[in-house]
Amino acid sequence: MQTEYRSILSLLSILAVGFLFFRLYRDYAVAKFRQDLFMLRDEIFDYAASGHIKFDDPVYELLRTTINGFIRYGHRLSFTELIVFSVLKQRNPEYDNTYSRRWNEASKGLDKSTVVQLLDYRSRMHLLVVEHIIMGSPGLVLTLIVPAIFLAMYYGAKTYCKVLYNYAQPWLKSPLNDIDAVAAAYGQ
Repeated sequence: MQTEYRSILSLLSILAVGFLFFRLYRDYAVAKFRQDLFMLRDEIFDYAASGHIKFDDPVYELLRTTINGFIRYGHRLSFTELIVFSVLKQRNPEYDNTYSRRWNEASKGLDKSTVVQLLDYRSRMHLLVVEHIIMGSPGLVLTLIVPAIFLAMYYGAKTYCKVLYNYAQPWLKSPLNDIDAVAAAYGQ
């Protein structure tokens, strides 16, 4: 009787953890993504308010509209959507550089420092999008992030050991020679 009770309790616990991870985590990731975009949009607004660019400038409007689109449809942005969009785009090559052309046309006539700053905002927006696509997908987190953490820990530990060895080598020379001698004896 107690074994069946534990089995049922274990199953319910696994289902609860799965629900938390696959449902509630996704909601959290979308809310965080939107909040990060709101903060970036506010920063761009402050940049325009300080007189670096006009609020009705086409490149400002394009960047603001793009961020608003990500805020509005952030819940639909996923790795699966990215793959589907990429496949559909391959079938319609005329959409290939539409946004880049619009960006280049909109940024014509602006001074170089303003364009560089706006490109920085755009890059930060892209970084938030990529972060959301990866971190907002529990499946990608499990298949990419968890193994990456273990690899980083493994290679980080190896690098730490190399640095420590190089630093402590003068003091470790004698004990290491002793260990080498014992290993050589066992190796024969």
